[in-house]
Amino acid sequence: MSMDQAIRDFPRQFLFEPTIVGAEGGMFARSTIHNLMGMERRKPTKFVVAGMGGSALAADLLRARHPDLDLLVHRGYLLPDCKDLDDRLIIVSSYSGNTEEALDAYAMAIRDQMGCVVLTTGGELLQQARMNGTPFIALPNTGIQPRIAIGFATVALASVMGRDLAELRGLADALHPDALESAGKRLADILHDRIPIVYASAENAALAYTWKVTMNETGKIPAFMNVLPEANHNEMTGFDATAASEQLSSHFHCVFITDAKDHPSVQRRMKVTAALYAEHHITTTALEVNGASRWERLFSTVLMGNWAAYHLALRYGAEPDAVPMVEEFKKRLA
Repeated sequence: MSMDQAIRDFPRQFLFEPTIVGAEGGMFARSTIHNLMGMERRKPTKFVVAGMGGSALAADLLRARHPDLDLLVHRGYLLPDCKDLDDRLIIVSSYSGNTEEALDAYAMAIRDQMGCVVLTTGGELLQQARMNGTPFIALPNTGIQPRIAIGFATVALASVMGRDLAELRGLADALHPDALESAGKRLADILHDRIPIVYASAENAALAYTWKVTMNETGKIPAFMNVLPEANHNEMTGFDATAASEQLSSHFHCVFITDAKDHPSVQRRMKVTAALYAEHHITTTALEVNGASRWERLFSTVLMGNWAAYHLALRYGAEPDAVPMVEEFKKRLA
């Protein structure tokens, strides 16, 4: 499936009905999942999501939607070194099922007999889950890239964590990718020949990071992100250019993801920062988060970033779907 069609079809991902396959190959309702985890029949309330790249983005967004969740997102080998690791349900997420770091995390979870669930479309991870009797959710394998499959992953994660899916289900009707394309295309025009820096509040850091990843993988351009107020205490001084360094700053364009729900002081900081940057000849764009629900606000913004990155790829003559440098890197590691 082409990237543009995957973006247009994205809302349908929220109709996905995740089914947990248990140790005997049977199907289990999510209400019984804690009975399959070796968690002494206790419903888990603490979680680790181990995944890389696009497979971890859904966990970031879930934490943004539910800040009350006791959730660690682990990007790396093994598992995080935390005192309560044995009390946490380990969710290993790898869209392909062949991610080296995710397989390593899974191996540690199995070795140490931790409660574990696997989310994947297949590959080595699914084979090992079947062999070891680890409960898993088979994500739909529609041929799309992990970064655009985050709707499937979000529904699956929310289901495993026992979260109400009603608001997520509503996104199938609430999101309108076609209506967002023209704005995404305009932003691509603005970002052409510029390196994006995406700023958001700490509460919306998942959005800024998802945009950065999408610009990298789909747009095939360098992109960076940071959060306010932290950036006001360090990063912004990098744009206090001298005559000799001003040309460095001229390559950047700063996108401020603004949100009426942010702390008033953060909203003011964004306006002041943008104005100060403009005085230093750094171009900026403010992008307002919109939507009736928190999930709609998050995923509408994600879709806007997808469209901007897609049209940037076209402008640069790049293939939006492929990630050739990642594939070459994997070959050299083998």
